[in-house]
Amino acid sequence: KIKNSMKIGIIGFGRFGQFIGEEMVKYGFEVDTTSRSDYFDLAKDIGINYYKKKEFIEKKYDIVILSTSILSFKSVLESYPKEFFKDTLIVDVLSVKEYPERVVDDYFQDMKYNLLLTHPMFGPDSASISWVNKNFVYNKSRVTDDKVIKLFLKFWEDKGCNMIDMNSEQHDMLTANSQFLTHFIGRT
Repeated sequence: KIKNSMKIGIIGFGRFGQFIGEEMVKYGFEVDTTSRSDYFDLAKDIGINYYKKKEFIEKKYDIVILSTSILSFKSVLESYPKEFFKDTLIVDVLSVKEYPERVVDDYFQDMKYNLLLTHPMFGPDSASISWVNKNFVYNKSRVTDDKVIKLFLKFWEDKGCNMIDMNSEQHDMLTANSQFLTHFIGRT
């Protein structure tokens, strides 16, 4: 375990938030979380601090990861005051990229912000044993703080991920067919 001074906040502590949060703690990041449901005990068991939203907003993070569903992404983002994200790297982990990019751009149109669009193309089921050779797509076109992003991307690299820098349009075009089929079958 490497001691890392970065402080990460995860909004949304469902299966995926738990999955990445646990690995981030093992890596040495200090991780806090908040979610609709109370995950205090589960978070504590894996070394993560759980806070109710009001307490979470009072904290300061180097990185805030929005680990929500596509359907709730906009409403969750907009339920937080813009000032909460000041001087923070905002990271999304959705399976689409143009949508969160547009939502964040619209919400922060009157202020400067840092956004890293990511798509870890794996999850708790497909990478339960290892993240080695799993694809991690990212786009840092809206990032001005290179120091924080380098440390964050190094975490994924050190976990063995295939790092793929790709713009939002290209990502969504390439993944549209597979995402459609996956979600269609899952919802059916």
